[in-house]
Amino acid sequence: VTGNRRIEASAIMTVIKLKAGDLFFEEKVDEDIKAIFAIGSFTDVKAETSPSAKGIKLTYRVTEKPVIRDILFDGNKALSNDKLKEALDVKPNSIFSQKELLKSIVKIKKLYSDEGYSQAEIEPEKVNISPYEIKLTLKVTEGGKILIRTIKFEGNKAFDDSKLKGIMETKQDWWLAWLTGAGVYKDDVLKNDMLLITE
Repeated sequence: VTGNRRIEASAIMTVIKLKAGDLFFEEKVDEDIKAIFAIGSFTDVKAETSPSAKGIKLTYRVTEKPVIRDILFDGNKALSNDKLKEALDVKPNSIFSQKELLKSIVKIKKLYSDEGYSQAEIEPEKVNISPYEIKLTLKVTEGGKILIRTIKFEGNKAFDDSKLKGIMETKQDWWLAWLTGAGVYKDDVLKNDMLLITE
């Protein structure tokens, strides 16, 4: 095994089924490559062969995932860096994971939506600071808050609008936080700056 820096070769060898002295089969090499990938620490795994006195030499060349050395935020004003860091699944000095990054972005957007910034966007930027290390910057475009100016009911006969508004948790002149799960009815529909509730 070659190309590994943080992951011990012995740890990789434990998942490799082919051993010295075995007959060479490409199908078994493919299985070994899948097993090495399954460790979760590599972006690339290749098998290389070269002739030797007793047959062939088989080398697995691996490329490790980079380590996140620093995580920065850019463009955030409504929420502090500390608040945003609490939502991160990716952490400094950990191996970069695209899956964990996407989960972190979803959580940050949820934080903004709870504050009324339902149109906030998060754009990740990765910068290589060495062949094995990256700096991650999350660029935030907060957008404006959306305010509910009018709540209108259609089809209500038994109760007038004021009665229905009185029992609603969502109010006029509130920030549109109901989009994050605090809605009153499943049929809530936003039309421009009006919240339309249908029976």
